[in-house]
Amino acid sequence: MNRFEDADTINARVQQSLNGINSMITDAQTKYQFIVSNPTTDVQNKQKSLSDLKVLINGRITTLLNTDNYLITTIPQLNSSIATLKQNIKDIKTQNDKLVKKLHTVDEEMDETDELIDDYRELYNITFLRNWGIFLSILVSLYTLSSIFKSKVVKI
Repeated sequence: MNRFEDADTINARVQQSLNGINSMITDAQTKYQFIVSNPTTDVQNKQKSLSDLKVLINGRITTLLNTDNYLITTIPQLNSSIATLKQNIKDIKTQNDKLVKKLHTVDEEMDETDELIDDYRELYNITFLRNWGIFLSILVSLYTLSSIFKSKVVKI
């Protein structure tokens, strides 16, 4: 994916250029008024300072035009990147919906499995208690039978 300049950086560059141009235009107006009001003073120095100011203003305008060109070329790339991201998000949402449905299915199966485990645990406990009951009844029956049929020794 392309890396784009930060919007704050671009905005600061534009504001700096605009502020510079405004102050330079104010300086140019002041110098022009001075030249008009004092036509007899050193004209060459006045022309040089005005031409230097013109070069500075042109430099700032060039910076603004370069920023404008950068924005014009970057906006379609940015739109393309946004469209790609939008499609990716749509695909991920679709995939997420499928996964959520699978999760619900698994959760339902887990609930059913837990129910089966509980049923088998209860069945095991009942069978375990029944087996103990049978074992104890066999012991009681053996004791009873042994006491009934036990040979009694008679003393003479």
